[in-house]
Amino acid sequence: MKVVLTVISCFLSNFAIAQGWQNIGLQSEYINSIAIDVNDSGVLYVGSDFNSASSGTVFKSTDNGVHWDTLDIQTAVPQVVIDPANSNTIYVNTATKILRTIDGGIHWARADSGISLEPLISISSFVIDPKNPEILFAGTAGNGPGGLYKSINNGQTWSELACLDSTQEDCQKLNGGVISIAIYPKDPQILYVGISWTGEVLKTIDGGITWCRTNLLQNGFKDVLWIHPLNQNHVYAGVRSYGLFKTTDGGESWSKENLPDSVKFIKSIVFEPRDFSTIYLGTEHGVFTKDLVENTWGTINTGLGNLHISNMTISPDGGKLYLGLDSSGGLIGGIYTYSLVTSIDEKSGDPFLNDSILYQSYPNPFNDMTVIAYSLSSPAKVSLTVYDVRGRLVVTLVNEYQTEGFYRIPWHGINADGFSISSGLYVCKLQVNEVTIGRKMLHAK
Repeated sequence: MKVVLTVISCFLSNFAIAQGWQNIGLQSEYINSIAIDVNDSGVLYVGSDFNSASSGTVFKSTDNGVHWDTLDIQTAVPQVVIDPANSNTIYVNTATKILRTIDGGIHWARADSGISLEPLISISSFVIDPKNPEILFAGTAGNGPGGLYKSINNGQTWSELACLDSTQEDCQKLNGGVISIAIYPKDPQILYVGISWTGEVLKTIDGGITWCRTNLLQNGFKDVLWIHPLNQNHVYAGVRSYGLFKTTDGGESWSKENLPDSVKFIKSIVFEPRDFSTIYLGTEHGVFTKDLVENTWGTINTGLGNLHISNMTISPDGGKLYLGLDSSGGLIGGIYTYSLVTSIDEKSGDPFLNDSILYQSYPNPFNDMTVIAYSLSSPAKVSLTVYDVRGRLVVTLVNEYQTEGFYRIPWHGINADGFSISSGLYVCKLQVNEVTIGRKMLHAK
């Protein structure tokens, strides 16, 4: 009993248990966009929309939402995006222009020269190349021809990604307007875009030189696209009025996710960034969450002012969800946070810049089972082992030559002799050739 009590005490002092959503201000605002500084998760930028109380603006907090400052922007802001290499550089998409600051929001300048905005055409989507942040993509759409634009100099100038081959039918469809863009973080030459006029999803693997149509035949605007950070062929699409669809073969075939029929509008798709084992959806009926290991859906809505989610994101360390609410029609708006159980380790860092990555096991702490995930950038001799705190080998889970890719190994807390382990702290070690990486795991009965 003493051992169990000690473990519980450790658990409570090192982990935050989610007790529901907590409002951190801006309740009169219609929240369009939330951006979190990757180097300091206490620094938040929030773009708001026009409503009866405000013309829209950008708010900034440097203390995780305790205090908010209003930045010098007086218009609706659909998107706020932070440069991943320089957190003082922020881009704001107002639909009619792109603004850029290089000093954390004190001064702003236009950064959209070359983007054609005819009457009734707006900037509908904007993304940054995560590996080359000077490269930007912007989509335009509306009541007329739109397109896809690219900048290679931080938005100073833009050029339209026109078809080099006028006979390429799929490429010509970009003129139908681009309402959503997803970029693959491991290889930013791979992009998926949602087309306004036709409702199709196009794909490029060469940075926009050539395009092909995927086979997502469901009608409706593809409002949200998301590519799995470790697998370019796994893509999710939020289809307006029809729900969530997924492909696991790069767009050749799609299937509809098993959500309630009432869920028609997917506003945000967010994945837990440590091992990508959980998906979170922001919808017009609240927040849905899916455990990708158990393949089950649930909801987390306790504490929200209303269920009309307008935007959602997650902190870089996976410790907190953030969402904004639609305050139109007299609804309570604002920004909310939801604390997730976090591990005893510090954040694992950028999973796209390392050759081999051992992700934090999930869940952690665990009782019956935890999943240990890792990725290999090239074929290698791999050993995955678990040790107790005295350095004694508990079990060997993997000992073989493996090809490059993403691996997920479930462990049910059984040692090499077939017995259940006792409560306590354990260390998982991944050895790839001559390199060893370790992660702590807590087993609590």
